[in-house]
Amino acid sequence: MSWALWERGDCDGAVREMQKMAPIPDPAQRMLAAALSCAGRTEEAKDALAIFLKTSSQASLHEERERLAPIWGASGSLDRWIKDLRSAGMPE
Repeated sequence: MSWALWERGDCDGAVREMQKMAPIPDPAQRMLAAALSCAGRTEEAKDALAIFLKTSSQASLHEERERLAPIWGASGSLDRWIKDLRSAGMPE
């Protein structure tokens, strides 16, 4: 649900949906980071991304783009995803 809300541009709704999980699994912290960044909550986004990166230390914006470009259908969404993760502090 969070992904769909983020895709629609409902960043606050995406954050609320993510926060319904208790606890939020480490891999899902990437989605939370993007949603928080999208909502303008950059410091919280950085905290969420730091949790994600503890278990995914090789993650990068380059890897995200390479992995998702072949399957991402919505125009402009991949660029938004990368922008939000960059704002949260994901390495290039």
